[in-house]
Formats: sequence, structure tokens, C-alpha cells
Amino acid sequence: MDQTARNVIAANLKALMTSRPKLNTFAKITKAGGPSNGTLDRIRRAKSGCSLDQLDLLGDVFNLHPWQFLVPGLAHGEEAIRPAPEGDPELFQDVRDMMDVPSLAQKFAALRSELAEVRTMAKTLNLRNASAQSGGNVSPITQDQTATEDRRRKVDRRKAFNAKLEDGGDNGL
Repeated sequence: MDQTARNVIAANLKALMTSRPKLNTFAKITKAGGPSNGTLDRIRRAKSGCSLDQLDLLGDVFNLHPWQFLVPGLAHGEEAIRPAPEGDPELFQDVRDMMDVPSLAQKFAALRSELAEVRTMAKTLNLRNASAQSGGNVSPITQDQTATEDRRRKVDRRKAFNAKLEDGGDNGL
């Protein structure tokens, strides 16, 4: 038998079914959440390829990662048949430490502030252009009111954002 992916998956499925009495028939595998009987038969006989979704289902049933079905000789020996790892808490903590969420929140707040300033400048430029196009009919009072309202909205957004940070942060960042 050559070492094509289809043949390796077929051999591993056969060996896993033999080594696990609770999953030794297609019906038992299907009932446990695996692919259909017909699909399992085609996979076991190496008559058709297997999709990633089907490998994912098989992995869930046999408590393995889908990629493990592509390793030749998967079921030969107890070391080869090991369940998928639950996760390394220390690794997850290292990833959280690298992300440094408060620092990201501060950077995000600074970017929001810069964006608000850019929007204010754009509105000012639009008012100037409107004034120039209308022959100077836009009053300075309207411009001052707009700038004041923009500043007030900016301050309100900053207060709301800081309140969220103080309440435990915004998980949507």
C-alpha cells in the first residue's frame, strides 16, 4: 500500500477501530458524532478523499487532533494513541502577558482621540470650503458652535471610555 494521505487515513481509521472496542463499528462512530456510515466506509477503503470537516469529526470521536490521522502508523502502540492535550495553563498565561491588555487599551484610546481630532479638522476644512463656495456666507458663530460641540462630544467619549476601563475594561477591544 502506498503512503498517500488517503491510504494513511484509511489505515489509521482501521487501526483505531480495532484498538477501541467502543468505536469498532461505523454505527458506533456515527452515533458518537462522526461522519455517516457511507462516508466512513469510503474512507476506510480509501475509495475517496476525506474532507477536513470529516477529519475534524473523527478527531472529536477518537479524541485526537485531525492532523494526527495523517501520521502513518498512528495506532501502533499506546504512545501514538494519546488524547489531544487540554492546554498548557502556563503557555496561556504567557500569551496573555505578551498581549498586555492595559497597554493595548491605552493605545486604542490614543488612536480614538487622534481620529476624533482628524474628524474635527475635516469638518473645519469642510466649513471653510463651504464658506469659500458660498461667497463667505457661513458665519463665524456657526463655526465656533460646531467646534465647541465637537470638543464637548470628544470629552464625553473620553469620559465614557475611561469609565469602561475603570469598570474592568472593554472586552471588545
